[in-house]
Amino acid sequence: MPSTGPRILIVLGTRPEVIKSAPVERALRQHTDWQVSLCCTGQHRELVPPILQTFGLQCEVELSAMTPAQSLSSLMARLLDGIDPVLDALRFDWVVVQGDTTTALAGALAAFHRRIPVAHVEAGLRTLDLTAPFPEEANRQLIARLASLHLAPTPAAREALLSEGVAPESIEVTGNTVVDALRWASSRLPLEGPRRPS
Repeated sequence: MPSTGPRILIVLGTRPEVIKSAPVERALRQHTDWQVSLCCTGQHRELVPPILQTFGLQCEVELSAMTPAQSLSSLMARLLDGIDPVLDALRFDWVVVQGDTTTALAGALAAFHRRIPVAHVEAGLRTLDLTAPFPEEANRQLIARLASLHLAPTPAAREALLSEGVAPESIEVTGNTVVDALRWASSRLPLEGPRRPS
């Protein structure tokens, strides 16, 4: 019998995104009738595969967005061109993005263009200075305008979103998923430390 649950795409491209998205992916997959897929954009092409392996993740969709010496605008254009056909072909019900990378903004914007709701993990972090960090502060503010669900790591992040007019019912304070990732990884370390030479 085919699954009747929502189809969810997690878009990630950098090493921090993989680490912080791993607990989200694991939690979503606990719903056995939900269909969860990963789209890896290749923003951190060399750094991502070992982290995927560490967390036992596999990308169903792989893009190759990075080219040598490309500008942020070129990267954004390649990401949108890569993500959009995936959304068109596979008809997802939700797109999940994490943090403030160019990949996250591209995933949110591509989903918005297809009228697919966006869930933003690590929402509400702010410096209120669009030049610091650059371009991350602009990315996360822009994603907030596009997202339907804001997963804030702290009460302060929730307050930042509220101050920008984000509807309170669309915000959930979740804690920082990097803590969940650390706990999961540490639970798999050997119980005994390295033996000291006698």
